[in-house]
Amino acid sequence: MDKSFKKIIADFEEVKILMGQLQEIRRHERRIKRRLSTKLDKFEFLSEIVGLNQKDKKLTEPLLKYFKNNGLDVRRSPDKDKGGLEDMSIFYRDKLLIIEVTSTEKSLVPESKLTQILKHLNSRQNNLKTLEVSGLTIVNHEDLKPVNERVKKQGYQSRTLKILASNNLTTVTTLTLLVAFIKIKKGEMTVEDLITGLTTPGVYEI
Repeated sequence: MDKSFKKIIADFEEVKILMGQLQEIRRHERRIKRRLSTKLDKFEFLSEIVGLNQKDKKLTEPLLKYFKNNGLDVRRSPDKDKGGLEDMSIFYRDKLLIIEVTSTEKSLVPESKLTQILKHLNSRQNNLKTLEVSGLTIVNHEDLKPVNERVKKQGYQSRTLKILASNNLTTVTTLTLLVAFIKIKKGEMTVEDLITGLTTPGVYEI
């Protein structure tokens, strides 16, 4: 139908009603799009924790958002920029999880990166005897590759695994954290499962 004829029938009552309904649908669609955009922005941290070339300091903020979104009591260490303390810590019931964040271009994380948290762990264990203190290193591995090209499960030397186990240390990749978040949202695992994995010495993989 040409435009001139549409103008003629636009004032017909049944047409006016349908046009009004169409405009309301369009307004509703715009509202939904705005809400969707807000939701997508809310979860932007998920792409940031596995982002290309996302190095140590750039990972801290999105990881704080990650744990907060899971309802956890996570805190940034106030003296980190002055050379003291770990990057962040999580208080969960009778547990204290102290966390170091790092990255590597390689698939195999250097042992030195996984054990640098030991200096903080010993101090925390001595000062907070009422809590079960454990250490966690979060690694954005192969950070120059897109997520879908990264190794999902890393290989570790037996010596490294022994050091982790004997010192109450755990390591996890940001890719594993991403998988865990998706599973939690789908109801396939719980935050309790996540904490258990992150506080069990060794390598946490899904």
